[in-house]
Amino acid sequence: MDDRRLEEQDQAQGAKETEVGTGNGEELDVAMREALEAVERHEDEAPDAAEASADEPAEGMETELDAELVALKERHVRTLADFENFRKRVEREQAKSRRYEGLGVLSELLPILDNLGLALGAEGDVEDLKVGVELIARQFQDLLRRHGVERIDAEGKPFDPTLHDAVSREEDPDIEVATVAEELRAGYVMGDRLVRPASVRVRVPADSNAVRSDEVASEGQD
Repeated sequence: MDDRRLEEQDQAQGAKETEVGTGNGEELDVAMREALEAVERHEDEAPDAAEASADEPAEGMETELDAELVALKERHVRTLADFENFRKRVEREQAKSRRYEGLGVLSELLPILDNLGLALGAEGDVEDLKVGVELIARQFQDLLRRHGVERIDAEGKPFDPTLHDAVSREEDPDIEVATVAEELRAGYVMGDRLVRPASVRVRVPADSNAVRSDEVASEGQD
């Protein structure tokens, strides 16, 4: 009796273990399949995720570069506009300066003009008029000197076509180089700039190949 009961218990326990084992195997299979599917999904999604993670910084960088480019273009446009306004303002100021640059000299000329008017309206003989004109001439020469304008010392000097305008010539056997014999009209310089050449009469050596008066005058004008 006891042996039979023990055998039935063993058979029941074995059946139970077999049922449990079968259930665990199926559950294990399901779990393994789910795990494999999860791994496969992860492997499939991994490249997409990597691409997404790689694209996000690139897109962010492009956006930042685009913003910087727009800012640089705007700054460039503003700089060009500022420079154009500055250029126009300088041109206006230069034009205004050129228009009124002689104002100071003209204001100094007015007293000389006043004195000329007084001299013309003064009563007296020719000698008195001459003295008055000489005073006005000295006044005008002082004005020129104050502004750096100097008279060319021409008479008796060697002929210089850069300073002298020869209007006539004559041969002289007693000289060796062309020389200014007479100043017919004064010339002036301002610093190293020629204001007006002196009109002169020139003596040239008799045996020289000196240019004729018209050629000399042409050189002086050049």
